[in-house]
Amino acid sequence: MDTILNEMLRDKKGQFVKGHKAIPLTEAGRKRMSEAKKGNIYS
Repeated sequence: MDTILNEMLRDKKGQFVKGHKAIPLTEAGRKRMSEAKKGNIYS
């Protein structure tokens, strides 16, 4: 799962982007994004 999230956090140049800019499409990713929007730490 960590590998999948890491790939999602990469921009087109292969560099990592900040978590709040990434939009994971997985169920876990959506849950994490909703938690991040509530002010919780994105991890």
